[in-house]
Amino acid sequence: MALRWQPTIPDDNNPEDVVGSLHLHAFARVYRILSGRDQGRFRWYLNDVPASAGVQLQGVEDTQKQAQHAANLYFQQWLKRAGLREAVVKPKNQRPLPFRLVPVPKRQKRVREAVDHQESSRHVQPSTPPSDMVAGKSTEVCEP
Repeated sequence: MALRWQPTIPDDNNPEDVVGSLHLHAFARVYRILSGRDQGRFRWYLNDVPASAGVQLQGVEDTQKQAQHAANLYFQQWLKRAGLREAVVKPKNQRPLPFRLVPVPKRQKRVREAVDHQESSRHVQPSTPPSDMVAGKSTEVCEP
């Protein structure tokens, strides 16, 4: 699950200033240093990663590709140490509902049933008497 890199401001399309995002959240930024002793090199830093994460949160590299690689590497290390992983996003048309309504006779309330997606063939039966019950008498033998 690598960060996806894109220009910081899409309108100016500056290829030297990019953000690394995962889904909709920007976790890293890489930009060219314009002045100072590191002029012309690329600075990278991680956003929203706690200082106690145990990984390097910023650095300076010679090329943009090296800076992106370093930011992604430390981001991956943080995820691994924190026990996190990328959430699987399913398209909306494949999202299963946690319950379904089971049709029942008109005079009874509808029953919600939790769906086990492994065994979707199970149904809640309406509370009607079994067919072997006739006028309140059962065909079963009951012992006192």
